[in-house]
Amino acid sequence: MNRLGMVINISHSSDATISQVIDLSDVPVIATHHGLRSVNNIPRNMPDALLKKLAAKGGVIGFQIGSEFAYPKEYEWLTAQRGKTFFDTTSIPDKVIPALTDHTTAQNFFAPNYVSPYVQTFTLGITRSLPGSEHELAARLTDQADNLVDRSEYDRADSLATEALARLRRDRSGAGAGAGADDSATARPLRVLGGALAAKGNLDQAIKLTREALALDTRYHGSTSREVAEDLNYLGAAQFQAGDLRGADSTTNASLAIWRRLDGSRVWSATPPHRAATLWRTHAH
Repeated sequence: MNRLGMVINISHSSDATISQVIDLSDVPVIATHHGLRSVNNIPRNMPDALLKKLAAKGGVIGFQIGSEFAYPKEYEWLTAQRGKTFFDTTSIPDKVIPALTDHTTAQNFFAPNYVSPYVQTFTLGITRSLPGSEHELAARLTDQADNLVDRSEYDRADSLATEALARLRRDRSGAGAGAGADDSATARPLRVLGGALAAKGNLDQAIKLTREALALDTRYHGSTSREVAEDLNYLGAAQFQAGDLRGADSTTNASLAIWRRLDGSRVWSATPPHRAATLWRTHAH
């Protein structure tokens, strides 16, 4: 996880696991939502010894300041009402096992876009402080921007994708590639930024940036690559929003042709660009 630049969250872990993770991680870890055992003596709260150990390695904690984590009387009353503690996990297999065996359930149960906004905000500062190259940091920022687009948080997605692009271009310039020079790594933040701008109504700029991403991915990955198919998805959606229905139809058909070639019978009928193509045909006929 350290090698991949992942932020390790130790909340909901046992004392032994927390202690081992702090020892083994080369970078600070976080506890995004945790109570204190000195306030309420339950296993789900962190004992002072581990709190000090976490701080000594540069880690941070987000305190649970409400509910039964912090109020012993509320914890006792709710436990009596339920007939079990709130951290009783015996019912979890009833949810997890179907998720592991059913694709649709798994998509909903484990979807990364369901990461709560407060966790994303909390980890952003950690993301910027993790060791690694500008390319690695830009990739992490782009991941967060992509998730924010899916959550309809377009202003924040715009900001993070713009930061990712600036870091990549600064890194390329410092390496002697020339100011503003782009490489294959630049395509994805361009695409994500284009998606955010299209959602905000800045369609001309969205189409321009997505075409830039398309040119880069075509150059570095080939005209029938998955990356190009993604670019065409975004471009088709922006074209449709801009009223270019024929362009959207052509672009999305090209995207779908690539997906079908890559994934066989898999049909991406749920994507906005494919809906755009369908709407165009409805208008045309």
